[in-house]
Amino acid sequence: MSYRLMLWLQLGFCCFYLLSVWYLVISMIIKRELSAKDRSTARWVLLAFAFLALGDTPHIGLKLLGSALGNLQHPITVLWIKADFDSFGALSTECTFTLFYVCMLFTWQARFHRQTRLSVFLLLGMAAARFLIMLHPDNVYSTLRVREPWFTLRGMPFVLLQAGVAYLMLRDSLKYKDRTFIWIGMLMLFAAACFATVLFFGVRYPALQMLMFPKTMAYLLIGFVAYWSLYRKEFTSPSAGLISG
Repeated sequence: MSYRLMLWLQLGFCCFYLLSVWYLVISMIIKRELSAKDRSTARWVLLAFAFLALGDTPHIGLKLLGSALGNLQHPITVLWIKADFDSFGALSTECTFTLFYVCMLFTWQARFHRQTRLSVFLLLGMAAARFLIMLHPDNVYSTLRVREPWFTLRGMPFVLLQAGVAYLMLRDSLKYKDRTFIWIGMLMLFAAACFATVLFFGVRYPALQMLMFPKTMAYLLIGFVAYWSLYRKEFTSPSAGLISG
């Protein structure tokens, strides 16, 4: 398969994903009949997927523009960051995926009426650490070539953030038999496993980078599971009396 064909297949998949995410976001925005019990949870889910849509739009848009110009490595500078079309788009998704998990952390709090405790501060610290590492000047975003050790350093707190949020989701959803968030928790854990595999072994074994496709589909499935449960029908959330404290 030629590089050009592979590129357009990748762009086609990305466009399908992006259109699906925007469909979810717009559908969530226009849906007005929300259960009072689920309103806070649903709003955090909406914000989480709005971040995904906003981050992936320049990613895919710049890929399309670079492909049209025949140069994905066209240099651009945004603020102090020098990049090209492809790598700057990847940078935007690194930021918004981190914010996605922060929103999903607050989704877990809203769903299960959990107080802000040490686990929440630790996971927020992982998100902050990732952003701080990304600001270091030795991170190079002007090429898609992996720059070590910074690729791994900024990826490690993200893996911990993913795994931590997935654990909290699964722990409480299994305890209270919340089927919606059992599925969401399992999909988040699957996405974390895919990313961790690419992070630690993707450079040595490039074929493993294909795991980014099922990882992307996992996020899409999370969106549809949440949408159908929270926005498309009345869904009885766990009793506040059972999960308080």
